[in-house]
Formats: sequence, C-alpha cells, structure tokens
Amino acid sequence: MAVMNRDLNFTFLVLIIVTLIIFVGFTTFYQMRFYNLTEDYRTKLAQLEKVTNELQVNRNILNETSVELEVREERASDLQSKYDSLRTDKEKVENERNKLQADLRDAQNEIADRIARMLQMEQDLAAKTAEIANKESEITELKEDVNDCEADYNACTAQKALCTCP
Repeated sequence: MAVMNRDLNFTFLVLIIVTLIIFVGFTTFYQMRFYNLTEDYRTKLAQLEKVTNELQVNRNILNETSVELEVREERASDLQSKYDSLRTDKEKVENERNKLQADLRDAQNEIADRIARMLQMEQDLAAKTAEIANKESEITELKEDVNDCEADYNACTAQKALCTCP
C-alpha cells in the first residue's frame, strides 16, 4: 500500500507539474498573442488617424472650393443681370433711333460701344464658365480620392479581420 501511495503521489506530482507547464505555456502564448494584437491595433489606429486627418484636409479643401463655386455662381448671375440690362438698354436705343433720325450717328456709336462691352462680358462669362467646369472636375477628383481612401480603409479592416483569427 505504501508503494502504491508513493506511486500515486508521484503521479499526482507529475500531473501537477505538467499542468503548471501547460498553464505557463498557454499564458506565454496568449501574452505574446495579446502583445501582437495590441501592436497591430496601435498600427491600424495610427493609420486610421492619418487617413482621418487626410480626409479632414480634403474636406476643408472641398468646402473652400464650394465657397468659391458659390461666389462664381453669384458673379455669373450678376453678369447675367448686367447682360439683361444691356439688352434692355439696346432696345431703348433702337426705339430712340426710330424716333430721333437726327441723332442717328450718335445713337449708332453708342450702340457699337455697348455691343463691344456686351461681347467683352460674354467672353468674361465664357471664361468664368470654364473655370467653374474646372472646379467641378476638381470636386469630382476629390470625391474619387475620398472613395479610394474609404476603399483602402475597408481593405485594411478586412485584412485585420483575417489577421485576428484565433
């Protein structure tokens, strides 16, 4: 019986030591795994903060572009009102010409001057319209950049999900 107790105690001692070794091994394994996950998390968080800052900068640029676009639209409407005003003035001058044949030469000179100004304003309007089109293309490019950044973020999230599988 004493031999059996001694063998049994020795067996229990071996089991306890094996259990402690396994426990230490699993603890070390999970500690390393947790450390790696923590490092990955910090890296991804830094990348996310960088992307967030870039998006904020792009958003500010887009807001500035929107403000510029609104100003240009106001200028375009102002030019349109000036154009309408010039057209009305031209009609008045034509009516005066019909009534005042004696002032025909003066009225023709005035009309020619106004037409020249109107053409200059139309050229200015065409230039402003081209600038608006350029800014709209810039807005589209910025939106594409934002979409690309979101796609990169989604890809990183998917890669992270693949990396964190137990």
